[in-house]
Amino acid sequence: MFARNDSIKKRKQAGWCIRMLLKSNLFVIVGIFLFQSILGILQTANVVITQKIVKLVQQPDSERLIFFICIWGVIEILKKTAPSLTEILGLRLQAQIFLTFYKQVCDKLHRLSILKYDESEFLVRLERTRRAIDEKIADYIRQIFSLISLLITIGSLGVVLSGISPFYLIYFIIMSVLQNTILILNSRDTVNLFANQDKKQHKERYYKELLQNRTYAKEIRSYDCYKWLIGKRLKNYRSIIHEHLQFSKKWSIINIFTGMLLYFLEGSILVILFLQLYNQTITADIVILVIQAQELFCGTIFSCVGHITSLREDFSYIISLLQIMNEKEMEEVKHCITDNGFRMQNICYSYNSDKCVLKNIDLTIHDKEKIAIVGRNGSGKSTLAKIVMGLLEPTSGKIIVNTNKKMAIFQDFSKFYLTVKENILPGVINIENNKIEDFCKNNRGLDFLFELPAGLDTHLGPDLYEDGIDLSGGEWQKISILRALLMEADLVVFDEPTAALDPLSERAVFQEIQELLKDKTVIIITHRIGLTKFADNIVFLEKGEIVENGTYEKLLTNSHGWFKRYCYEQGKWYV
Repeated sequence: MFARNDSIKKRKQAGWCIRMLLKSNLFVIVGIFLFQSILGILQTANVVITQKIVKLVQQPDSERLIFFICIWGVIEILKKTAPSLTEILGLRLQAQIFLTFYKQVCDKLHRLSILKYDESEFLVRLERTRRAIDEKIADYIRQIFSLISLLITIGSLGVVLSGISPFYLIYFIIMSVLQNTILILNSRDTVNLFANQDKKQHKERYYKELLQNRTYAKEIRSYDCYKWLIGKRLKNYRSIIHEHLQFSKKWSIINIFTGMLLYFLEGSILVILFLQLYNQTITADIVILVIQAQELFCGTIFSCVGHITSLREDFSYIISLLQIMNEKEMEEVKHCITDNGFRMQNICYSYNSDKCVLKNIDLTIHDKEKIAIVGRNGSGKSTLAKIVMGLLEPTSGKIIVNTNKKMAIFQDFSKFYLTVKENILPGVINIENNKIEDFCKNNRGLDFLFELPAGLDTHLGPDLYEDGIDLSGGEWQKISILRALLMEADLVVFDEPTAALDPLSERAVFQEIQELLKDKTVIIITHRIGLTKFADNIVFLEKGEIVENGTYEKLLTNSHGWFKRYCYEQGKWYV
């Protein structure tokens, strides 16, 4: 029953893929099919015409000879031009596939849970999906039509050989079966080898990224861990190479013996042909036709098996794409709407396990109130922020809000290698620079924006732009905070928003934030005690539970409280 359902699901997925292809590429696909079909017929026609020419050379009929030579020339021209035309159509096909499927996959990824990006198997599948869109889907279509062309050649050659003697056709089939049985076994082992090495290849790409990307260069040099990383990369690479060498050794031995046997069979057919020619049971033109047909027939069947192997490999990448498209989407987190503040009722959350990251969170935040959520690393603060923003759906419990206009600045905020303006307000097109400049002029700490080479139109990212620049960690963080301030949101969540700022900048920024966001509801998630002074209420998290809450002054009066102890431990670093 389950196997049947799985089969039905795969057929539906394949059907979706075919519909998407035909919808946007029908003209190109039909064009490739026609060219490949013509090419398949021309291969056999070329052999037959050559035989006719050889036969006419021995006769005084010069007009027919010239006619067949002209036909042979036309066939040769068509054989040379057809692949070029097919290649042009193939490039157009690839462009259409990219436009069609890239958006579909991106839309799908946008609807998946962000937790998927923590799964190694999903990341491998995603990498294979990228390759499917970049090359494998187009390759798969080209391989199918090339296979059709080859089958047309085999069929037409079979008819020609049967007309001469069925013996030759049977003999060539036996040769091809022997040759291609070995090829099929080889291809099966090849597919298995690459499938087993997927994770190792993923590691190899990651190590290369570590060793070549400037993002990691500072840490690698400062920690003097270059040799260590090179060692890890070499260990992984040697494992890959060892498996490849073992594979090559095994199949080299098999191919040597198979090759010797095939050479013997080819030599035998030549001996048979020349004996028949010597005994005058066949003519020279038939000998040439059979020799050409043998090479074309066996070579074409060999190519067929190669194409089938490539089809299997390409389809394995397409399967990864279909698996991505079939991933269960995260349901839109629908919060109950109220006219009064923000409430979390009995919120629990687990990351695919029995261990709760958040347990029975009950919290009420009044309209325009400023709340600080404090706790040690791993206490569940960032998870709570993601639930508030609707990025994660709680395992149980209910969230009641008075707005859907929310904005968050996370500790791992995004750095968009675009212009400064596009970083500040990504996706917002119709906004003038003057509005941003006026806002920045009235706020301390944003003066650096006016010192940039092209102001708000400065490109960020020396990796992508010749005139691109990079910013310090603190400057990037100020841009991320500015992003939140300029967005029209009623609820703003700051998840460790000032981790990259120095204490003076941190204090100045939050004094400004306090003034700018006085009419908004704010949740500040932090492990720094200083920031809690800006909050109307403080919530202390420990192992996913609220163990204490109250104002800054109230919590400090509880000498045995969690917050008091946390302040004491943190304060020892500054005394």
